[in-house]
Amino acid sequence: MGLNRYLGTGKIGKVTFKELEQEGGTLQICSINVPINHWTPGRGGQEGREETLWFELAQFHHSTKDAGRFNMAEKWRDTYQDRDDVWISGKPTIRTYMKSDGTPGVAIKLNDPEIGHTAKRAEVVEQQLEQMPF
Repeated sequence: MGLNRYLGTGKIGKVTFKELEQEGGTLQICSINVPINHWTPGRGGQEGREETLWFELAQFHHSTKDAGRFNMAEKWRDTYQDRDDVWISGKPTIRTYMKSDGTPGVAIKLNDPEIGHTAKRAEVVEQQLEQMPF
């Protein structure tokens, strides 16, 4: 059984926005990379280790095909910056790659991604708790 949806928090590593001119319109792409550290305890007397997993999120908007739809790529570009504290969520797909030092690495692409600032999320949760009857 696979993981249906991942939810985690971290700091944005990099926000990238590109516009690609194509026949029939312009394609806008906003990609966000979020490194999240995970601790794996050691077994049988071995020392534990900390690993960094990179999560990749992307939004696309085509000027012709998506005309009239809300442009999420521009919203992400205007809302998020490098080093912002965020929560991320999505359906994970694993991608392997070679790191610059020649060792294998793993990145996780989140399909159907969601992202938000953690401070704003905490404010919403706090407001919801204040409204509860207990």
